[in-house]
Amino acid sequence: MNIRERNRVQLGSSVNQNRAHPIIAVLSKGPFTLRQSILVVWATTYLIFLVVAASTGNLADIFFSFIHLAQLDFSLIIAVGLYFLDSYYRTLEMKIREIRYVFVIEDDEFEEYLNGIFKRLSSPRGILPGIPFVILAIASIFLFVMPTMPNGLLPFPPFSFPWLYLAIVEFSLVMLPMFGIAIWIGLVIISVSKEIGRTLKISVEPISPDRAGGLVTFSEVLLQGVFMYSTLLLLIMPLLVYVVHTVGQANPLTAFIPALGLIMAVGTICVFFLAPQYYIHKVLDEEKRKHLGEVSNEVNTVLSDIRRYLATSPMKNDPPSQQLTLVSLQLTQLFEQVQKMKTWPSDLTLMLKAVGALALILVTFFLNQMLLYYLEAILS
Repeated sequence: MNIRERNRVQLGSSVNQNRAHPIIAVLSKGPFTLRQSILVVWATTYLIFLVVAASTGNLADIFFSFIHLAQLDFSLIIAVGLYFLDSYYRTLEMKIREIRYVFVIEDDEFEEYLNGIFKRLSSPRGILPGIPFVILAIASIFLFVMPTMPNGLLPFPPFSFPWLYLAIVEFSLVMLPMFGIAIWIGLVIISVSKEIGRTLKISVEPISPDRAGGLVTFSEVLLQGVFMYSTLLLLIMPLLVYVVHTVGQANPLTAFIPALGLIMAVGTICVFFLAPQYYIHKVLDEEKRKHLGEVSNEVNTVLSDIRRYLATSPMKNDPPSQQLTLVSLQLTQLFEQVQKMKTWPSDLTLMLKAVGALALILVTFFLNQMLLYYLEAILS
């Protein structure tokens, strides 16, 4: 059994090790399964809103308002985000174990390396990238949104409890810190990609099914990240478009803030997908050059032996030995195979999927805008 097969056999038992994010670890300690706990979180955020709304005495009005739709969307995004957080950890460990044979380290060193990755992913510093967004969101809410309330979109006093719970608690203090954690995970993955082949020694096979030493598997992790980020953006898209459209009619500057947030989010996804591939590209390019140099030296050595044989042969037209000829042919074919080695850890299908996911975000944004204009036209 070779190294790759042995790692795949061990994968089933190893992937269940406790390497979850602290939030997921806390949810997993309850009396429910993780999925059930996530559903409890979804229900709890929604029920708190209903209780807060009922305390105002205007539950019926709030129930049929925009703020209720926003609450449903936020609760769903929080639940889906928690599920993605757990799923991404599992996928990352599984994919790294699949390329275990690439790393030139002992098994215990490899386990320590994995522990180090997940320790960084789960670091309390993971919340730091979300702090600027929390500050910006709270400042925007108090400076731009609340002075205009009540309005057609939010027909409530600026300090009404349902609005404060939705805007300050759920959006600013729950969703945005989770967004910060997602950014932190992307930054750690970029850091991990920079380590491969540099601080962490690897040996890339010149001939492999993916023609990239198996490292296309790492790009599959990045693609899953693209799908997760994109899904969360798609979930909030109808709400975002409605806010941009409605608020923009009164104050275009206010509408520009969420639109700018969408542009930044799409740009962030692109960076987190392409930057790690660039660092691995540099490693693959170096490995390809190294393998080509090694094979070239072997080919030149055999050719020198053939020329030496012909020079010393009594009969100048005598063919070289079959062994030399066969080795020369094999090395030439190997050189051609190494030349086909990819220097980017992606294939066309993977890239098209990533581009498609990002394009779907923009297409959904414009389709929602067109639908909103259409509904306004037929209902006015």
